[in-house]
Parts: sequence; structure tokens; C-alpha cells
Amino acid sequence: MDEGFVTTLARNVVAARAPEELPFFAAACAAYFRNPRRALAGRTRSDEVLGAGVDKKVALLSPVALAVAEAVHGCDSDVRAVASRRAAELGLTPNQVELLVDAVLVGLSGND
Repeated sequence: MDEGFVTTLARNVVAARAPEELPFFAAACAAYFRNPRRALAGRTRSDEVLGAGVDKKVALLSPVALAVAEAVHGCDSDVRAVASRRAAELGLTPNQVELLVDAVLVGLSGND
């Protein structure tokens, strides 16, 4: 795996779709490259909302973007299909898959 390619593409996707995650992106990369399965399993976090006692789940895009970038690395066939299949395997909704794949394709055009 070309970690540089995967990191750059995933960072482009996160910047486009979840820029609030950028400050933590380096840590997400380190966790993903150390243990991808664990990083993907822990891609939600619980946050207590302003002490109100309400627990909400926030899905993190960074591990998914890294996994999809890894899947399309070196892909000579239909990148859209490969990215869509991997994103769907990771539990994204059809709408989320479409948004992510669009960002991947834009990110790839910027890597040329």
C-alpha cells in the first residue's frame, strides 16, 4: 500500500466532506495504518451535549475515507464501482456513498 497516496486522497475527501475532522486527521491516519480493522470499528464516538445528559453518536469519516482510498489505490478498472462497493461495505447509506465517491473522484483528479 502506498500510504502517501492513501493519506493524500483521504485528506482531500475529509476536507471536502468533513473539514471539522482535519485537526484530528493525522491521528486518524496513524490509528488506521496501525490497525485498520480497529480504526474502522471505532469510527463513532459518543459526546455528551453541553452537560444535558444527552448522548449522541457522531460518525467519523476519516477512517472510511482511508479505507476507500486504500481500495481504489492502483485501481485500473471502474474506480467509481470499487469506491462505491467499499463504502457500502462499511455501512454508509446510498446517499453517503454517492457523496463520498464524488469526493474521491474529485480528489483523484487533483492527484494527477
